[in-house]
Amino acid sequence: MKILINSAAAVSRNQYGAIEHYRNFGPYDHMIRYMGKDLELHNANTLKSDLEISNFDTYHFQNPATERDVQVAAMCKKRGLKVIADFDDDLINLPVNNHNFEKLAHAKKHIQAFMEYADAVTVSTYALEELHSQWCDPVRIPNCWYPQRQPVATQEALAQVMWRGSQSHADDIVEFQNEVVDLIENSGTVRWVFWTDTAHIASWTMDIRGVAEDIRDGIPKEERKGRWLKLGAVPMEEYLDRLVTQIRPMVTIVPLKDYAFNHAKSNIAWIEATLAGGVAVCPDWKEWQNKGSLRYKNRHEFKAKVRKVLDGKVNIVKMRNESMKEIEQNYNLDKWNLERWKVIESLKV
Repeated sequence: MKILINSAAAVSRNQYGAIEHYRNFGPYDHMIRYMGKDLELHNANTLKSDLEISNFDTYHFQNPATERDVQVAAMCKKRGLKVIADFDDDLINLPVNNHNFEKLAHAKKHIQAFMEYADAVTVSTYALEELHSQWCDPVRIPNCWYPQRQPVATQEALAQVMWRGSQSHADDIVEFQNEVVDLIENSGTVRWVFWTDTAHIASWTMDIRGVAEDIRDGIPKEERKGRWLKLGAVPMEEYLDRLVTQIRPMVTIVPLKDYAFNHAKSNIAWIEATLAGGVAVCPDWKEWQNKGSLRYKNRHEFKAKVRKVLDGKVNIVKMRNESMKEIEQNYNLDKWNLERWKVIESLKV
């Protein structure tokens, strides 16, 4: 089966971001490598003409929510292609500060129209399963750990706190900035790492008295001794490797504003924090109610949970081991790709 994948962040098969790693190129490549499935993967962004879609069997749409997506899906059906839609974000309830708010202002209308052409719909979270059930019978397939290829830290976690977020999380870190700034100011020698593609994300720390970004030249950022640093976005495989071999944060913070868009987010920050050898401080919502996580109900609790880790009052090794067991049992790609393959098999009927 030849699968054409429409995922905007994909540069090539081996250089892509989190969406590709967790939702399309990555899981399909796992099917080829470890399940022996006869699949060919192609990037729709490389097509020179719409006519070329006739050379494929299936079109995988990642987060289809535009008029253009509906038009391409219609063309696919005319030319005999099967259509899979996968959603890993709530594109209907985008907050006004989201960088895609204007672009996806009519997402609900377009998603509803798209469903006329979709042969299968998959989603990443419980909230998205509920949202899309108004149009179809979506299959929930959570984001997973790759046991064969995704590295796991073998060394003790370092005295570092990490926040990782794209532009869609800029509003979240700003919402919690007072708590984060206070924690930075009172965290002793603990270093804070902001890993993001949002250029201004840590600008509000610049004026904090006694808290300086480490900017020494000639020294890799991971080896600098300043109080905080910002790392730029890198391809997913490089990120995962550096996370578990160099950064190894004892705690990963997940500050999220309490609205529908964020309730639909998956718990990959908890998964990645666990693989890196630490714990995650995350919201006490359905998607995050996993063993080994430290959960908060409000900003006050968020700060208190992080403070508890900084003060050495959390058994990081014990909690991390609990999380790792749950990931191995319930977020293992070997298991969930069997469900993903059932979806593909259903397209052959």
